[in-house]
Amino acid sequence: MTISLPDELLMSKYLDILLRSRFPQQDLLNPNDFLLCLKKRGFHTSMGELEYYDKQGLVRPVLRLKRPKEQSRYIYPEQDIFSLQEYHKNGLVEFPVRDDFSPWSQYHRENEDIVPLFHPYQIFQIDNIKQSLPVSIDGRNFEQDSNPQEFYDNIKELVLKRVVQKKKIIDEIVIPQIGLCILLDEAYLPDLGNFRSKIGESSFYEKWTTWRTDKFQPTEILEQTNFSIQKVIQLYKTFIAFAVGKDPLWKWYILIQIIRPSRRKELKGEALLAQEYYNLAYMLGKFIFDLSGTKMLEADDLWDGRSGTWKPHIYGEPFDYKTKKTQNNILDKFLIERRS
Repeated sequence: MTISLPDELLMSKYLDILLRSRFPQQDLLNPNDFLLCLKKRGFHTSMGELEYYDKQGLVRPVLRLKRPKEQSRYIYPEQDIFSLQEYHKNGLVEFPVRDDFSPWSQYHRENEDIVPLFHPYQIFQIDNIKQSLPVSIDGRNFEQDSNPQEFYDNIKELVLKRVVQKKKIIDEIVIPQIGLCILLDEAYLPDLGNFRSKIGESSFYEKWTTWRTDKFQPTEILEQTNFSIQKVIQLYKTFIAFAVGKDPLWKWYILIQIIRPSRRKELKGEALLAQEYYNLAYMLGKFIFDLSGTKMLEADDLWDGRSGTWKPHIYGEPFDYKTKKTQNNILDKFLIERRS
């Protein structure tokens, strides 16, 4: 079912679907946890900067949780995704709308607190902003004959202009892309070695498997997001380009593919950020295959021009990351000496 909401509720559209989904796969993050995630991926962002992004409409919380108090104790203390689903039913969740920003200091009240929450995929929103808002300053700007006030005014005008331009891009392009990925999580994130199970339901995974096999309809996601298959394919290529451009381990791409996903999470900085772009591309690739039967080329094949035909010649036929034969051939290629 397509949910039609005004433009100022665009991100809320995806979160409303998420909070009604049966198998949500990721928790939302309070500002402190969101900043820790950003730091691990190489972004130096402060709480004040994050609040500024909220004020300017660049990175708004996906929702705000109301936490009533009784005798200074919270009635609804949990913030995991399954608890949020229940709070949503009880009217304790509000979605930001255009121009409703309030200073975060006003969120702490006598009878309740308001907790702004972010989705992990908004890290990619921050990445998009960080690429264009910063201004380069060097020693020439501080020479004796320079005019500090004129310099400041020029910088201010430039930054404010960029903020307006970036907000338009985020509203029209970035948020729909992130929204699509949010909706893909339920069906495809478990394929990456992550499954969020509901506490107290021992058969939760089996229920998900049944739903994924018999009931999941990928075309419904297209209807909910207004994406076409062609736009999804283009987004797949875009994320691959972002990943390859950032990945300091790019020359070891094949070796990284046989490392456990849990160990890849231990990477830091751009290496971790690149892996997460690869993960988004992986989900999009599976989504495209389910929609059209088209198998997308991997990252190292997409820009190579040989469509992956070189891999069997080097690592053996058939080339399959899941087989011991391929894994051992990859290790033999990359390791100087390997103990038996």
